[in-house]
Amino acid sequence: MTADRRVVLVTPVHPAPNNAEARERRWALARLSRMLDRLGIPYASLPDTELSLAALRPYAVAILPGNVLTQGNTQSLEAYVAAGGRILALFPRGPDALYTLFGVSCEGVRGPASPRQFRTLLFREPDQVLGLPEQMEQNSPHALILTPAEGTRTLGWWHSRGETTLPAATLNKAGMLVGHLLTADDPHRKRAFLLAALAHLDSSLWGQAASTRRAAAASRLEAQRARWKRLSSHPGLAGRGPAVERYVAEARAALAGVAQRPPSDAHHGRAAYQKVEAAERALDCLESALTPAPAGELRGFWIHTYQPTDWDSVMAKAKAGGLNAAFVRVGRGGNTLYPNPLLPLDPWAKEAGGDELQRAIDAARKHGLAFHAWRVVYHLGSAPREYQERMAAEDRLVRDPEGTQHNWANPGDPRNQELEYQVALDLIKRYDVDGYHLDYIRYPEVPHTRFDYGEVSRREFERASGVRVKRWPQDVRTGSMRERYEEWQRENISRLVKRIYTGIKEVKPKVQVSAAVWRNYPSCRDGVRQEWPRWVRAGWLDFVVPMNYVLDAGEQEQMVRAHIREVGGARPVIAGIGSWQLHSPGEVLAHVRAARAGGAKGFVLFSFNDEAIGDHLQVLSAGACSP
Repeated sequence: MTADRRVVLVTPVHPAPNNAEARERRWALARLSRMLDRLGIPYASLPDTELSLAALRPYAVAILPGNVLTQGNTQSLEAYVAAGGRILALFPRGPDALYTLFGVSCEGVRGPASPRQFRTLLFREPDQVLGLPEQMEQNSPHALILTPAEGTRTLGWWHSRGETTLPAATLNKAGMLVGHLLTADDPHRKRAFLLAALAHLDSSLWGQAASTRRAAAASRLEAQRARWKRLSSHPGLAGRGPAVERYVAEARAALAGVAQRPPSDAHHGRAAYQKVEAAERALDCLESALTPAPAGELRGFWIHTYQPTDWDSVMAKAKAGGLNAAFVRVGRGGNTLYPNPLLPLDPWAKEAGGDELQRAIDAARKHGLAFHAWRVVYHLGSAPREYQERMAAEDRLVRDPEGTQHNWANPGDPRNQELEYQVALDLIKRYDVDGYHLDYIRYPEVPHTRFDYGEVSRREFERASGVRVKRWPQDVRTGSMRERYEEWQRENISRLVKRIYTGIKEVKPKVQVSAAVWRNYPSCRDGVRQEWPRWVRAGWLDFVVPMNYVLDAGEQEQMVRAHIREVGGARPVIAGIGSWQLHSPGEVLAHVRAARAGGAKGFVLFSFNDEAIGDHLQVLSAGACSP
């Protein structure tokens, strides 16, 4: 057995069934590799084209992430299991013998039979596997349809809307089988699941992970102590000495309780691992204490809700965490959480008293946070069915070139433009908000970007251009009028931004207008017709928030610099940080530091709904965002 690497990641090389699945598994493989590194589990890599018992034998556990396997591959895995090896298989494809190895029959791959059927993976008896979370969010687009045989345990179920449906994870002597790849959702529980699953298959991995991370934490502690010696006189760190000493002491105490070579049994190994995690939390706080908190920057969070919310608790928690601005989603294209004469009120908001918006504003005012009303434009995903059907009947939805409608209001339809404008003005006139924040202010990208080519858009384009399109939609899709048509589509979006900005400023000049925008420019200009640098340069936004949902802090800094160049310094650039997909508070802090280094005038975290937001705010408030 290889002493330092007990896990082998069998990288997919055999072609995926289609391009979408190939892309899906590339992303999943990258996430999986990152999680293993973050967990402190050393691993080797082996292409699935080179699977053999000889290649697998040195390792205790093999991970299969979306591999498409042959009969020969399966025979190698059977021999590996017979020799004592164990497997964690995530959405594997192969002959029937592959599934027989895991004690199941498989009917193939299927999409959800009902909305969000594969949204959540629920572990009914998580104590069967030490450290297993009770559930984890997946939002899988499809899954293997599994039927466990006698002797195979169903460890997890697909769960949606309060009902369990199909087996999602099984366990037998060969290992664990999961019906889909680990998606980007819920990264904290995903990491917990991965460690628990691997350590269940090889109990020594708890201790090995603890040992690897202990060494890294000890090195990090010494580096931070040396850094404090250099920075202790920095004016931005005045008064931080007692906090620094406290965090150093906490980290030392936690590390002192972990032997350099932890025990190999699961319970003692897990206890060591948890002590290392406590040391890492102290080190994250120490890093924050060594980070100056610049004055005057925007420090915000996005939050969405589908049920009555304890807004006082939300705002108090954000304030204590050093944040100063709340971006509360007040509605989508066809629904709101406040009473208004233009759009349906969410039933849950009505039952709760009817005005979640005012309650949220009151709580923000109480705790001294700026309040930005976050409006999702055009997207009708949460609109009542009756509203969606009426919009479809009135031909106000986008259509692809084949004429198929999608659940998205057509930006080229003057009726939809007018509605969004009136929704904005109605809210601004009736509520005391600090900002109006536009999101999804673009054409759709799901299920594709081939929108809109319906008759309404044809009529409006011909009216605007003064030209009759003879071959519709060919001439505007691939023909001589393509560039002109796409520019007209961009203008539909830009015109609404300008109109909303101008209208709001006429009513309440102090209200700030902003937008959450795609980070990749100019690809978003071409793909979804979102030309946001133009909006900023023209003065139609008070600030812009590119959604920089990247994993690498260095990339965060580079993107902020690029965005500032795009807008020419006309208005502030605020970094949208995808805290939900980062694996630790320390990584969130690194992205905040990177955004500042790149020149951002603040940041907004997505999102407050993340279960780990409390941990993130605890670290940020330790210094980097001192209240």
